[in-house]
Amino acid sequence: MKKYIALALCISLILSCSNDDDQCDCLPIDGIGLDGQWHLTHVSGGFLGIDESIDKGIIIWDFNEENMDITITNMNTDNSLPDILASGIYDYSIITLEDDYQELRINGSSFGNFELIDTKFTLNELFKDGYLYTFQR
Repeated sequence: MKKYIALALCISLILSCSNDDDQCDCLPIDGIGLDGQWHLTHVSGGFLGIDESIDKGIIIWDFNEENMDITITNMNTDNSLPDILASGIYDYSIITLEDDYQELRINGSSFGNFELIDTKFTLNELFKDGYLYTFQR
């Protein structure tokens, strides 16, 4: 009898689980003051705990809020530095998640928690042993 109860519990547990990671109760954010050029100036964190400052002009993200795209100019030659994306034009969106965090998505992929304060924004992936990227005007 105990076997049948355990089996019924296991089956109900399996059937009650769902994979809703692809569903998002999120709201896109438009026109928040990102237009123009932003320079990646600092990268920290990661599994190895890096802490690197980057000169302005080496990695530039140029946001166009009207078209919702970013033109990235990446002139980094240091292969040990995590510089996110190669030069190119990418679609982006910023969404608000259920827990009021904002997230930057580029070409549909998450690039971490987004926070904009005056002339600086950060992308924070530290929650998954990723990096904290700091951009400045």
